[in-house]
Amino acid sequence: MNEDVITLDSLQIVNLIILLEEEFEISFNPEDFKISSFNTISSLINLINNKGGE
Repeated sequence: MNEDVITLDSLQIVNLIILLEEEFEISFNPEDFKISSFNTISSLINLINNKGGE
């Protein structure tokens, strides 16, 4: 199976996180970002899914 990977630069990631916090009233803590990089949409989706379970 061939998956297309969408990569994001740091500014795009920050903007996306801000939009997610505002739209879904989610608060991210610095501890949520201990993974060295969030450069794919799937890694951000995993983070959001984990926040939803709290």
